[in-house]
Formats: sequence, structure tokens, C-alpha cells
Amino acid sequence: MSHKFLIRYTVPLRSSVILWSLAFVVVFAVGGCEKPTSISEVDGIKKKPGWAQKTTIGRISNLSVAGGFYLGGQPKEDDFELLMNKGIKTVISLRTLQEFVTFNEKKLVSLARINFINVPFRKADNMSDEVIDRLRGYLSDTENHPILLHCGSADRTAAIWMIRRVLDDGWTLPEALAEAKEIGLRTPELEQRAKEYIKSKQASP
Repeated sequence: MSHKFLIRYTVPLRSSVILWSLAFVVVFAVGGCEKPTSISEVDGIKKKPGWAQKTTIGRISNLSVAGGFYLGGQPKEDDFELLMNKGIKTVISLRTLQEFVTFNEKKLVSLARINFINVPFRKADNMSDEVIDRLRGYLSDTENHPILLHCGSADRTAAIWMIRRVLDDGWTLPEALAEAKEIGLRTPELEQRAKEYIKSKQASP
């Protein structure tokens, strides 16, 4: 085979390799310019320091933690001893007595040497100013900390927490709402009731 033949076919081959390499670099560079989705944002809202994070204690459903506050759904019977070992001092339940059909939560909490507080409301219609005022008081009392605040699924829990964030922690409504939805807020009526309460308190002298 002549040298001319080698030169004729080697040069195009090298040119193809170079062109493909350049194309890869260009594609990679363009893709690299795309801004990644930040895990520090939720629906365009930047997460504040202390934002509630998902956690696990036993079989408690949909549990989050923010400082000394645990926010979630219903614990199971064998979770209360775990809560005691975790150092929880107070369990605040938002569930009505009619919702309990399998065990006596108050009794189990007492056996675990934890303070039990029940401020029940089932729907937004039962979420009166008096109910919310009481809950804000319990949550603000450092003698009760650390606290587990729970309902059945974290829906009601998140609505109460949203109110606290705005009125007691100084968060904006969009920030508090974004966090509440991550915690478990999903019922529009509860969200609306929380907003109404916040608005009324902010309007008060």
C-alpha cells in the first residue's frame, strides 16, 4: 500500500474524530450552563434556616422536625417509648376522641412519662380562634419542649405550624405556606382558615 493512500484516508479520519470531539464539548458546555434545580428552594421560595426536615421515629407517619418541634401524623402504640427515649416532653394531639378506635393514646403517653395535651378539631370549621390561641400558647411555652405536635396525617399539624411561623417566628406567608405544604398541608379549607386567622391577628392593634 502506498504512502499516498495512507495519507489520503488518515487525514479525513482524524478530521472526523476532531469534529466529533468538538461537538461533544459544545453540547456538554451548553448543557452545563443550564441552572440545576436547587434543593434549597420550594416552589421558588428559598428555604430559611430552621426549615422543617423529614425525619423518622418508629412508625410515626409523615414526620418532620424543626428545632425542638416534631410535626407529624399519628404515632403507633410502640412509638411512645421511642419518643420518651428521644427526650420528647410533650405530645400535643389535634385528634378528636372519636378518631381513636384502637388504643388509648393518653394512657400510653402517660406510661411513657410524657405530658399529654389534647386540643381537638376535625375540620376547618372547628378550628376556632380559641383553639388556635391555645395551641400557640402551648407551642410557645418552653416548659413543654421538645414537643410532638400531631394529627392523623400531618395535615392539621401543618396548618397550625404555618400560623406559628408567621405570627410567632416572623416568617412571610409564602415561606410558611411552602414549608407547611412540605410538612403535609393538603386541605384547601385548612389552608384558608389558617390564612384568615393570620390576617385577623395581623390586623389587630
